[in-house]
Order: sequence, then C-alpha cells, then structure tokens
Amino acid sequence: MRPGTLIRIQAFKQLFQELNYRDRYVFDIGGFDGEVSKYLVDNGAKGATVIDINSVGLEMAKMKGLNILNASV
Repeated sequence: MRPGTLIRIQAFKQLFQELNYRDRYVFDIGGFDGEVSKYLVDNGAKGATVIDINSVGLEMAKMKGLNILNASV
C-alpha cells in the first residue's frame, strides 16, 4: 500500500464510521489502485467502481476484484 493511501484511510476512518456506506455501492473518483474502495468493500459496502485516468492504477484495482472505469471526472 502506498504511504499516501494509508494516510487517507486513517484520516477518513472516522468519516467512514459515520457514513452509511454498508450495503451500498461506492464510486471512488480518483481512486487510483482501489485501496480505499477495497477497504470499504471489506467493511460492508456492496461493491465499488474505481474511476481514474491512470491505467496502471486501474489495473491494480481490477486485480483486487473491483470494477474500474478509465475516465476523467
């Protein structure tokens, strides 16, 4: 896991606890390798799509079993 991703997950843990994402679908805009989406899916989200313009990161997200979309948002 990239250091920046780990920092983001730690920073957002409180927010994640307050959000009602369990049993819902997540769209991760700018999600690169899908680590944050994978965390959410592992903790109750129904599924996730990672949206990014970086094809290398998207391939890593795909290998984690996440849906991907190569797009600029």
